[in-house]
Amino acid sequence: MSNYNENDAIPMDRPVEYEGTSIVPDGEYFFKVLKTERKQSEGGANFPAHLKMVIYLQIQDKEGNVIGTVKDDIPMFMKFIWKYHDFAKSIGVVKPDVKDVFVNWNEVPGCEGKCKVTTRKYKKTDGSEGEQNQVKYLLPAKADTSFPPAEQPPLASTAGKSGW
Repeated sequence: MSNYNENDAIPMDRPVEYEGTSIVPDGEYFFKVLKTERKQSEGGANFPAHLKMVIYLQIQDKEGNVIGTVKDDIPMFMKFIWKYHDFAKSIGVVKPDVKDVFVNWNEVPGCEGKCKVTTRKYKKTDGSEGEQNQVKYLLPAKADTSFPPAEQPPLASTAGKSGW
């Protein structure tokens, strides 16, 4: 999770952080927000240029063992208000029945929640197959730390959307 771009040279005068490319198995997990980054997205065919928050989630199993890190984006424009709201509910910043949402991003690192992680396959620029984790949906914060039954569907606001 360093601030390097994949096209940067590897520094020869200091250590370089490398977390590897391990894939977290699909499932529902606890997470802890490690850090957030505010970035500019250039947009594309389906979306205008916009700000986005990149969140880095440390994924933990039910026993609290760290099993990986998943990066996800929250586009900061109204088409994705549902994603912003679901994230705020998951980390307990807003109660489920509250409609007004404000996330103070400076206070987000260290927050905890629950999410469903899946593996997405994609074609790399060299034509080979790749895979990466994605957050499928977030679960609302609850007073107890037990997961809902596995057959529980995702949040109503995320049903039918790809990704959470």
